[in-house]
Amino acid sequence: MFVTESDFLHCETSVDLEAVKRKLEEFRDVNEKTRENVLAAIDIFDEIENEEEQKVSSLFGKDSSISKYFKEITSGYYTEVNFVPEERKIYVRKRNGEVLEAEKLSGGAYDQLYLSIRLGLGEKVLLGKKGFFIMDDPFVKADKKRLREQIKVLKEICSSGWQVLYFTAKDEVKDLLEEDMKSKTVSYIKAPGLQ
Repeated sequence: MFVTESDFLHCETSVDLEAVKRKLEEFRDVNEKTRENVLAAIDIFDEIENEEEQKVSSLFGKDSSISKYFKEITSGYYTEVNFVPEERKIYVRKRNGEVLEAEKLSGGAYDQLYLSIRLGLGEKVLLGKKGFFIMDDPFVKADKKRLREQIKVLKEICSSGWQVLYFTAKDEVKDLLEEDMKSKTVSYIKAPGLQ
């Protein structure tokens, strides 16, 4: 900011001193009001953040649909999924009671957790109504056993009214859905190859 001499307040008399005092008080009042507004805005944003964290936390826990899906997909190996807002971390509980951070899961188990979260979140967002998921090779790290379990869960949610658009380059997925394609339960569309 460029300051000129006309911006200075000259104090040569007691009247000038009173004028300077008024200007300083106005400056103080404006800045105190600005400070109050900023602090109020920060409080509002903190409250919103806490409410959102509570909403996210409500998706998790022992009896949540996320835990239910994760337990089912992993054949009971993991029994619970929790979110700790203060740490902003997701933890899973094994059948033996051991608790792990989600980041410590193998790639395949992490895929299973991610699917469980997507399913639980979808249920919550749509308030119990059914919708659809678009998945692009969501189980790329899954071994055959895990892939079978995840496809089984997808088939179950589809039979309850959900739709899934599943894009894959893995022949194993096609093989697992062969009977469903024959019975027309699953529609299969082969995309032309890219050149």
